[in-house]
Amino acid sequence: MTVTPPRLTKGRNQTVPITDPEKNALERLNYDDGAWTHAEATAVFGERLQYALDHRLLGAFDTLMGTMYVILGHGRFTIINASGDATSVQSQITKAYLRLSIAQLGWRVILDDEPSRKLTQFDWSQKRKMLHVKTEFGECLVTGHMRGGGYSRQALEWLTKRFKSTALSRNFYVVVLTPSPNKGRMYAKKQASFLKLITVLPRSTISDQLSTRIKVMPPRDWGGREPDDRPYLAGTGWLKDPRYQNVPDLTKQTLTLSRTDRIDAAWRALECDAAMSSAQLERHFGLEIADLEGVRYVETIVRSSKDMSANEVKTVFLTASRQIANGDDTALAHRCGTAEIRYMLGVDSDPARWQAEVRGRLSYENPDAVYVPESGGEIAVEFDAGSYGPRVIDRKLRTFKERGFQETIWAVTTDVRQRNLTKKIGDQLKRDVMLVNWWE
Repeated sequence: MTVTPPRLTKGRNQTVPITDPEKNALERLNYDDGAWTHAEATAVFGERLQYALDHRLLGAFDTLMGTMYVILGHGRFTIINASGDATSVQSQITKAYLRLSIAQLGWRVILDDEPSRKLTQFDWSQKRKMLHVKTEFGECLVTGHMRGGGYSRQALEWLTKRFKSTALSRNFYVVVLTPSPNKGRMYAKKQASFLKLITVLPRSTISDQLSTRIKVMPPRDWGGREPDDRPYLAGTGWLKDPRYQNVPDLTKQTLTLSRTDRIDAAWRALECDAAMSSAQLERHFGLEIADLEGVRYVETIVRSSKDMSANEVKTVFLTASRQIANGDDTALAHRCGTAEIRYMLGVDSDPARWQAEVRGRLSYENPDAVYVPESGGEIAVEFDAGSYGPRVIDRKLRTFKERGFQETIWAVTTDVRQRNLTKKIGDQLKRDVMLVNWWE
């Protein structure tokens, strides 16, 4: 028997027939499993796995574990008749990492109704969503993730501050699962009285091959021919083309350069912004990823806005370093959104004019970029994908003003949020809230 769900109102608009067992499995994936290995996905869909991918029931992601499969908008629509209200992809991957790691270690999650020490009662903040697990160390509170190669020292310090006294007085361990054999190891040794840092990395292979998250573009094969070094836009005919009427002047100038010069410009932009989407590379430079030999890139699926959880976009992120590539997809999208503001303002990738936050971790108190106009002074630049609440927005605007920025440029990804923020903070800005699109 097949179930034909209603049509999606967002994303690709089509019905997706699935069987009852597939529907039940998708419910388990959405609520319990987080993500599937290739073996788990194949066990559910068999030869129909490609069908599930083509119809966006599932999305495939290359992670440190290998290729993992998460539920997408059409999949959620089949089980709850709503494609929105979804947890982040990173949260789904983290749930799967914990589930698979605990199983690999031979441990077991203790259910709420089982006789136990009820250790989750001590996870007062619920920030990390600790699991109550039966381990070789007894009953423990367990957490962990793969983002950035595992828990940072700062995150371990937070756990120490939050749990050490309770764990020691109640005689239990806090266990952190990590894919890295080294990250945080020295700090964990100092906190060994209550903290265990366990290295574990489950694997998801396809035909015994392990896909890697970060890839490097090899030299392009031109088949013995010389590459075409002509400008992307030549002559004057394009000046009347409606496709280029609203294109920033900086982009127009770049597109009239030779291929060699456009490649140089793309590398400078990547160095300036730390990340770039494949759509931005094509739109602003007239290039393909294959044109940038040696560039690191990550193929993934992201949600362009928190308010558009059904709008899952398949994209490729190019990065300036392995450290940036190892960050989560939300951070990469945030950097691309900030870069799109620069393109729209027509600001060249000159560090004297534009200083983007290019470190591994985005700072909460600092703007996403600082723009230095030719007239002098400094302008704070903030990209907002929809996750900032009113208090955060007010705090940022107040902080930037106290730091002496002459104004703040605020940009969003949806016209609804643009209208809402124009009403709420428009009188605190010197220019309109910008609407940016970095993904297409």
